[in-house]
Amino acid sequence: MKVRDFFGVVFSVLISEGIGFLSSLFAGDLKASYATFTKPVLAPPDWLFGIAWAILYLFMGIAAYLVYRSNVPKVRKKIALVWYAIQLFINFIWSIIFFRADSMWIAFAVIIILDILVLITMIRFRQINKNAFLLMVPYFIWILFATYLNVAFAILN
Repeated sequence: MKVRDFFGVVFSVLISEGIGFLSSLFAGDLKASYATFTKPVLAPPDWLFGIAWAILYLFMGIAAYLVYRSNVPKVRKKIALVWYAIQLFINFIWSIIFFRADSMWIAFAVIIILDILVLITMIRFRQINKNAFLLMVPYFIWILFATYLNVAFAILN
């Protein structure tokens, strides 16, 4: 691996992880909030979320870098990365809406939008780099699971 590629991957991952960190920071005390909720069937323990999200943001950052470094016309990469940035922003605001604003139903609408945006991003990534697409699959599965949890929490709480 070239030094430029190494630092590029690290930078891309740091952006992704940083967005996740800032989102959790602005969302407030996630563990305390989560502990107060009536939990649906399949709700994981609170400690699992931090681990899962750290891995998912890692994969997302690598996927974005693979698209950025691909040998396709710049306009195709730019479009794919704009979709990526949009979904990352929606991901960022979801936990703030869900936890800080305590608006589970609004968060549900936001996560449905996120589901769609991630799917579009995956399709764009697939057209450029198959590995970038594959790195996004666990994230998509996780947010579909998060969609279930969101609506279940909204109903139960």
